[in-house]
Amino acid sequence: MKQRSLFEKLMGSEAKAELLMVFHDEPETTDTLEGLAKRINKDAKAVKDDVEDLVELGLLTEVKLYSFNREKDLELQGEISSQLAEGIVLAEREGIPTERFRTGVSVIDDLMIDGYPVSSAVLALGDPGAGKATFCQQLTGERLKRGECGVYVILDNFPENIRLSMMRMGVDIKTYERQGKFTFIDCYSQHVGTKSSEKYSEDPANISNLSITISKALSEQSKVGPIVFILDSFSTLIQRSGVRASLEFFRSLIGKLRTVESTSLFLLNRRAFHPAILAAAQDIADGVVEMKIEEEPSGLLNYLRITKMRGARHSTAWAPYEILPDRGLVRKSRT
Repeated sequence: MKQRSLFEKLMGSEAKAELLMVFHDEPETTDTLEGLAKRINKDAKAVKDDVEDLVELGLLTEVKLYSFNREKDLELQGEISSQLAEGIVLAEREGIPTERFRTGVSVIDDLMIDGYPVSSAVLALGDPGAGKATFCQQLTGERLKRGECGVYVILDNFPENIRLSMMRMGVDIKTYERQGKFTFIDCYSQHVGTKSSEKYSEDPANISNLSITISKALSEQSKVGPIVFILDSFSTLIQRSGVRASLEFFRSLIGKLRTVESTSLFLLNRRAFHPAILAAAQDIADGVVEMKIEEEPSGLLNYLRITKMRGARHSTAWAPYEILPDRGLVRKSRT
């Protein structure tokens, strides 16, 4: 009786026989219920019980497969954008009036109705090649010219390359370094296997040590004057240290920066992470400058907008700009 029951389970239907032939011909086969049904030209519902019988016998191993629901993802992205927009409006209503200044970056200054707020932590959220690093260097140069100090945490390039790039914009960083008004924290050299010659260097994978080193540099520079602080880039930090740890570090660092008079800028690649991660970073920041590259009949064009700036009135319209090696980001007239 047991032998007959086993036989019926194995060969009780045409579908089972065909499935057994599939697996005997290709023992390494792995497929979904729908995929198996398609292999034998059957409907998935029609072979469901037969497949379950084979699983019960131990001939098939059931493994759950997970697939990405694109429609649901787009729905959630819409909800995230809506909630983020509501949060931005609330933050701006609750923003505390603060001292403001002209950055010297024309495309930014044209969008800031009352000026750029001092002691703000701003996220430069942009496409690759949109000029985020140039924006950082340009803002740093303008603040140094006006008597501030600088702390530049660099994860994506050698400090010497930044010195050369800023020299093309008319800013001799070495002069400010000799005066004790500027310092690099080199987080790139170790990553590429070279020894850093900078006063401060760290492995960004060790986020605790990086936090301590930044605190030391901030304390040192704050004794001299107001600080412009740059982290280039937050994208690389997330990739090396993980999303959760990096966001916690981001929140903690902004808290430290608020204890000193500082204008800070953090770079983040808007194409590298899911919108939920970008939204979390935007929620923490005081302001968000979004930068994109659009393909148009005349070629590739750069656009920038300010989607958030706590405590300061600003335009949220997209403004065209161009990137000039000797001047940085420059507002471009619409044609």
